Amino acid sequence: MSSVMARLARQDEVQKTTNDQLAALVAALTAPDGQTSRSQQIRRRLFNTNPTATGADHVSDDSEPNEALLADALPAGPDLTTIRELAELKLSLQQMGEKIHQVTSAAPQIESVLAATSRIPFTRALTSVQLGKIEKLRLPEYKPGGDPVEHMTAFNIAMARARLPNDERDAGYCQMFVETLHEQALTWFSQLEENSIGCFRDLSAAFLKTYIMFTKRSATASSLWNLNQTKDQSLRDYMEKFKAVVSRIDIPDGIAIDALRNTLWVRSKFREDLYQNPTTSLQDAIA
Repeated sequence: MSSVMARLARQDEVQKTTNDQLAALVAALTAPDGQTSRSQQIRRRLFNTNPTATGADHVSDDSEPNEALLADALPAGPDLTTIRELAELKLSLQQMGEKIHQVTSAAPQIESVLAATSRIPFTRALTSVQLGKIEKLRLPEYKPGGDPVEHMTAFNIAMARARLPNDERDAGYCQMFVETLHEQALTWFSQLEENSIGCFRDLSAAFLKTYIMFTKRSATASSLWNLNQTKDQSLRDYMEKFKAVVSRIDIPDGIAIDALRNTLWVRSKFREDLYQNPTTSLQDAIA
């Protein structure tokens, strides 16, 4: 950052020197010639603004000045061209100065953003661990709103395939877990206090503490009995809902099958089949 500021300071010095040189050149080119400046002479010849002009010199009509008058009135080609080039150069330098000002004004904000994005909450002991090669894993993704417990479970299952040695486990798990965070969850991680995470347990606890509100409520047996297949609801759609609830409940298969029979639509052929061909295995019933 210091090198950028030094470079901008040098640009300011170059711009100031160039402006001083331009001012001197413009003053020399527009210096008075006799009693009147050359620009005044041109203006008077073109528009008859000379207060001492006689009636014979006055242009009585509104026609434009003829070519002879323009040729006599305008300054030599090189002088006019030089003035235009100087004006364009000065405008360019002014625009450059504005851009330099914008860069210098934004420098503190850029510095703040860089500091925030490079901050890591891991302790030095954790970041100093040299990890071996980790095979490519298919890790779950987490976005705020998802169930954090389900995410932690899926992550631990995936990481078990990495077979990290004990001395690399915490560092490896922390590093890979951060890669599963997306959107505001990644922002949350970057805002954790420095040196606050010394192991994967610390990171897991901080994660669950923040997103525990999104944990799905535990289901009970009554949750199954509260289900009900409507007349217009497809069997596939209802069974997906039933499976989602029963997977979160630890109840005997017989009770789950009984709940399934009683919550299906009364004219369902599947319900009729469950009564005609009873089974004691929930897996067989919902397969």
